[in-house]
Amino acid sequence: MPAPVQLLLGQRSALHDSAAVAERVRTVVPGWRVELVPGTGHALSIEAPELVVRRVLEFGSTRRSD
Repeated sequence: MPAPVQLLLGQRSALHDSAAVAERVRTVVPGWRVELVPGTGHALSIEAPELVVRRVLEFGSTRRSD
């Protein structure tokens, strides 16, 4: 039974090439929701807390209706 997954990546992460990670994930697991967040690094919950909360709540509400 597959689990729903949402992956938020900071576009300017110093730890990895976010665009390459996003493309690889989309290729390997196309059912995952992947988003590159512009203007952020690796610490999304600190750099864009409102966006992170909004995405988590949206993802949770859309998954309940599936």
